[in-house]
Amino acid sequence: MINLPNKFLEQMDWLLGKKELELYLKSFSDEPKKGVVLSTKEKPAREILGFLPAAQKIPFAKTGYKLNTNEKLGNTWFHHAGLVYMQEPSSMAAASLIEQKDGLKILDLCASPGGKTIDAYFACGKNCVIVSNEINYERAKILYQNIERLGLDNIIVTNNSPSQLSAVFNEYFDYILVDAPCSGEGMFRKDPATIDEWKENLDEINSKRQKEIVLEADKMLKTGGKLIYSTCTYSTKENEEIIEFLIDNGYSVFKPSKELLDNSERGVTQNTKYACRFYPQNNVGEGQFVCGLIKEKNTSLRQYDNKTAENNTKNTAISIKNHQKTAKNDLNNVKSAEKTAKMFIKDAVNAEITDIFIKNSKVFAQIDSEISCLPLRFIASGINIGEIFKDRIEPHHQFFKVFGKLFKTQIELSKEDAEKYLAGEELETNMAKKGYAVVCYNGAILGGVKIAGGRLKNYYPKALRSKLKI
Repeated sequence: MINLPNKFLEQMDWLLGKKELELYLKSFSDEPKKGVVLSTKEKPAREILGFLPAAQKIPFAKTGYKLNTNEKLGNTWFHHAGLVYMQEPSSMAAASLIEQKDGLKILDLCASPGGKTIDAYFACGKNCVIVSNEINYERAKILYQNIERLGLDNIIVTNNSPSQLSAVFNEYFDYILVDAPCSGEGMFRKDPATIDEWKENLDEINSKRQKEIVLEADKMLKTGGKLIYSTCTYSTKENEEIIEFLIDNGYSVFKPSKELLDNSERGVTQNTKYACRFYPQNNVGEGQFVCGLIKEKNTSLRQYDNKTAENNTKNTAISIKNHQKTAKNDLNNVKSAEKTAKMFIKDAVNAEITDIFIKNSKVFAQIDSEISCLPLRFIASGINIGEIFKDRIEPHHQFFKVFGKLFKTQIELSKEDAEKYLAGEELETNMAKKGYAVVCYNGAILGGVKIAGGRLKNYYPKALRSKLKI
């Protein structure tokens, strides 16, 4: 039997009752539930499912499935191809609250490693823009790597604090996801090491931090916009009390889908009856709390005076103007590089990608010009096309992944050559033409190559290379 802190057990006894607590404790004898999100950007779900072991559809998740096996999929060809993202099933609940509507502006405020950002990508409609933010730089890089691997084309990755973001985004977003840092009891079964990190009164410390985060989120959310709050803790101080705090300051809870309600427990107060709780004994996933709220007109969360707000707005406007001027000057210095970039893209793909910008010798396809010019720390402000070296461009993996289906040359690899490619080896070819191409396996984009001298020079990133058997 797993050894849980006595104080924690007292809290769970109060929350669940003795009978349900017994079921909760018994669930630690079972394996943690594993899930997978299907990346249907390139292939329909039915085809991807044909590559997977047995999987069961999660009712509330658009492309989410629960795996009926403990088989590790992280080093499979279809994982490398970005057809799947491994995610704990109950954590898919948050993005299911996003309406499938075109043109949305979405912020994932505490995003790493990227699961909820990826869920949001497949939950929303067309022409949406997602800003995916992570305050920790190393974790932000992991977040970007996951987005890059899946070849997602509308996600801007930033590395800022909530207050740095709120200084430039004034009531800008239609949806904000706040997966708040928390005590993490929902991870106990999945990662027993987190039990040792738990301590009494940790929820009080976290609650203060969570309120600070939602205060910043409120500044960035449009009136009538929706805030989706989630944690992987069971603490009412970090869950229901945060929701009550938002309600007291002008927010209202909205009702989620029937599928989500039917597969979760309710919040423990009257005001949170539409909040959803997940426990491991429910057989959906691990531990999760999620609640969706609407920002009403009378929100009173902005706890600073009008003069301070006016100064902040003025300073932000000056900062943006200076940043735009600098960006313009940089561009004027690289007009020839811009011409080189456009010719490179034209030669490679069957599409004209003219909306590009150049920063520190790197070429990016624009996702949102309004956002990319802001004075923020970007991990990815656009789609990375490649880096300029004199009169040529060295292409980036993201270029191949995002625009793969538009490439003029697409090469379908055999099983043996796909294994060699993912291991980083060069391949032989009898193709006479030269230039850049994408390589595929089972019709899925693996990455890029350069055709020259009867060889396919391998552009698969060294950090991702792996020897595996398909």
